[in-house]
Amino acid sequence: MAKRFIYLSVMALLPLALVLSCGELGKVDQGRVIAYDSAKGTVTLIQDKKAEPGKPDYNTLPPHVYRVPEDPDEMGPEPKAGLRMKWTWTKR
Repeated sequence: MAKRFIYLSVMALLPLALVLSCGELGKVDQGRVIAYDSAKGTVTLIQDKKAEPGKPDYNTLPPHVYRVPEDPDEMGPEPKAGLRMKWTWTKR
């Protein structure tokens, strides 16, 4: 009886815990880097609207400027102009 009660309690609370623990998800932008300024901490890219590696669509203007994270551990390798990148950002 006690095992069944514990099992039912966990099963009832699990969906609630999942909903409450999920915050706002970040948005992913993908595009081609056209400029990176490490001194200012900004990267400029043109968005790829198709997000398909073999068939990019760079007809989106104006370019978007993003700030890189201040903590280098939150960022991967430095962006290089001319290469593709995925940028995940969240509102702070």
